[in-house]
Amino acid sequence: MTLDVFILLCLVDALVCIPFFLIASLGLKAIIRRVNKDAARLLEYIGFPGVVLHELCHSLMCRLFGIPVTEHRIKVTNIGVSGSVEVEGKAVHTFTAGFLVCFAPLYLLSLALLLLLVWWPFLAIHWALKLYLAYSFFIGLRVSGDDVRFLAKVAGKKPRQTLLEIGLILLPVILAVLYIIGAPLLGFGFSIWFFAISLVGGTLISGAIWSNQQPRQREVLGSSN
Repeated sequence: MTLDVFILLCLVDALVCIPFFLIASLGLKAIIRRVNKDAARLLEYIGFPGVVLHELCHSLMCRLFGIPVTEHRIKVTNIGVSGSVEVEGKAVHTFTAGFLVCFAPLYLLSLALLLLLVWWPFLAIHWALKLYLAYSFFIGLRVSGDDVRFLAKVAGKKPRQTLLEIGLILLPVILAVLYIIGAPLLGFGFSIWFFAISLVGGTLISGAIWSNQQPRQREVLGSSN
């Protein structure tokens, strides 16, 4: 797989697969719980690796941003499987960092699921194992209520800085969309590199804005039942 193809898959994941996988995962969970709670509980137990992967994604992104992780928890109860990652709230300096930490399972596991589907015919493993991996990724990419509350707290600490960061992220995206629309009219070909750089450029700039004057506190990220 070439780098251009991988970037294209990342863009497809961001624009198409993430919304689809998220809606499908949450919708399937809600439907099965309404139909049969025992079946929903069984599916949660079967998807145990997905819960572990969910928490590992949070932890990995915390490590990349230098955010201390104080505790990992995986709970198996009579209503299903859940997990949590406790982090130092003081170390989450920006909305961008909070966003990437909060939604790490969503974009990392949705990309893993997309790559699994693309490589499906070429993987020399049993189809049942492929299916189980796909199901685990599918279960793990769900966003929990704790994740959303964590991001809301980060955004609420410095609303003006949050708006600035969101603007810095959206501006390159808008420019990229205008480029895609205007390039054919101006006689230029579509450049996936330009679009990719524009898409992540604002995030990188936003992530460079740091503030160290925040009270020390602990926050919890988790995967709910």
